[in-house]
Amino acid sequence: MQGSKTNRFFKRGAVIISLLLAVYLVYRIMVFLAPALNVRVITSENPPEGFSLKTGDMLARPNWNWLPGSAVVREGSYSGHVSIVIKGAEGKSITEALRKAIVIEGVIFDQSTRKFIFGSKDIIRRTSAIISFGERFRGRRYILRMDLDERQQKFLIRFLSAQLDDDHYTIFSFKEKTSFPPGSAEAYRSADRDQWNCASLAWFAYHYVTGKDIDANKGILIYPNDIIRSHYFDLPGRRIRF
Repeated sequence: MQGSKTNRFFKRGAVIISLLLAVYLVYRIMVFLAPALNVRVITSENPPEGFSLKTGDMLARPNWNWLPGSAVVREGSYSGHVSIVIKGAEGKSITEALRKAIVIEGVIFDQSTRKFIFGSKDIIRRTSAIISFGERFRGRRYILRMDLDERQQKFLIRFLSAQLDDDHYTIFSFKEKTSFPPGSAEAYRSADRDQWNCASLAWFAYHYVTGKDIDANKGILIYPNDIIRSHYFDLPGRRIRF
């Protein structure tokens, strides 16, 4: 009797392991078959032409590809992240430019302290780009560039700065497209809210300023991967991995 129970236990274990292996295999095939991105890759810490970030650039790290509804980016890992540059910078090295550039971002995990910051006023914060995109993320950091004009840059900074007092982080944030003229007071009111994550903050900010949906798969949720894969960054120089 005891031997029969043991055999059933091992059989069930074998089935579970087989299912997990099958899921993992499907996942790896899905990542392998994902269409290649049109991306410029910078491999040197000190590029010959230097390194620069522009106001309005997005900095992004891809997320886990298995998250429900997420687009696939081959370097995807962990939860991913998106920040928006509100003060550009140049440097002879990547690190120098990142230290000087200022971003606004939505965070729940602070990379500088390696701690979660639930309930903090720093949920939406203004900080140096190096904090969330330092050397430890080398090779899976992206610049996403839309070349905003000066008026759009001002609207973007105004919108993001107004969110700095928000202290409510939400893991899931649903998109809400509008037909209001980009940059208008109506578009601002439609985009303004008090619960954010890093990707939804970036999506709503750009939707308010440009009227564009920068979500690659047009789902109801928005992830860093969705923004990285957006066709708006397919033109040369608009998507850079470093």
